[in-house]
Amino acid sequence: MIIDTLDQRHRYSADASLRTALEVLAGLDATAAPGTRVDLGDDRGHVSVADFTSLDPQEQVRFEAHRAFADVHVVLSGRERIEVAALDALRPLTEFDENNDIGFHTGSGTVALTLEPGWFVVCYPTDAHRPGLWVDGPERVLKAVGKVRVA
Repeated sequence: MIIDTLDQRHRYSADASLRTALEVLAGLDATAAPGTRVDLGDDRGHVSVADFTSLDPQEQVRFEAHRAFADVHVVLSGRERIEVAALDALRPLTEFDENNDIGFHTGSGTVALTLEPGWFVVCYPTDAHRPGLWVDGPERVLKAVGKVRVA
């Protein structure tokens, strides 16, 4: 897992796919249209923009994890709480869906982050995560997620 600000993205230039995703994400702001999708090229992944209302952490109980892609989460407006746990500390809830590169798990989070505009978090395949949670109650969130191929 990486947590940092977008203005420090140059520190992660050794990984070309992550560097490209961070550059695309840094170019987005609160005027980005939900449904926007930017291909990173060469089957390296993509960035997509979505808006949603954050969820009650007591009701949204499953973690997600990926095998082929790392997720790069960036909030463009609003705030979002994301919980992260070591994948091997959780129990599977579903069979892993290879076609959609996602599996769902249950257990306790070990790190809780509040993402605000300007910050990003990278969740690698060993980092199960529970995104989309509210901080102090439900709010509208505009968010971009980079899917960066790692396998």
